[in-house]
Amino acid sequence: ATTEIYTLSLPDALPICQVFDTHMGDLSVRTFSVDSGSRAYTVFYTAFPDYLAVIPVETTIESAIDGVLANVRRRTEPDRVLEMNGYPGHEMHYEGRDGLLYQHQIFVVDRHIFQVVAAAGDREDSFADDSERFFSSFEFLY
Repeated sequence: ATTEIYTLSLPDALPICQVFDTHMGDLSVRTFSVDSGSRAYTVFYTAFPDYLAVIPVETTIESAIDGVLANVRRRTEPDRVLEMNGYPGHEMHYEGRDGLLYQHQIFVVDRHIFQVVAAAGDREDSFADDSERFFSSFEFLY
C-alpha cells in the first residue's frame, strides 16, 4: 500500500475511508487492512483540522494512548518510545479486551496521526517474522 504520505508492504490491502462526526468536526479515517487468518495487519491515519496544530505532539500521542488503553486487558511488554524520520512515536504490546494480542505503534506527523497495528489470535502465533517485516516496511515518504 502506498499513499501520498507513506509506503508499506501490505499485499492485497484495500483502502477504506470512513468519516466520523466528532466534537472537532468531521474526521476522515483512512484504513488499510489485511487479515491473514490468525493475524491481522492494519494501518490507519487521520488528518486533524489546522487549528489543532497548536497542540503539542506529546499531548496528541498521550491522547491516542489513552484511547487505546480503554480497550486493553493487560500490557504484555513495556512500552517503547519510537522515532521515524525525526517524527515521534510510541509502541505498545498488550492483550485487548477481545482476547487478541496486539503490537501497536502510534506516530504523529504534522497534523496526521498514524496507527500501525498487528493483532494475533493466539500466543504461539503472535508477532512472528512477518509481523516484523510488516512494521519495518512502514515508512514515511517525507
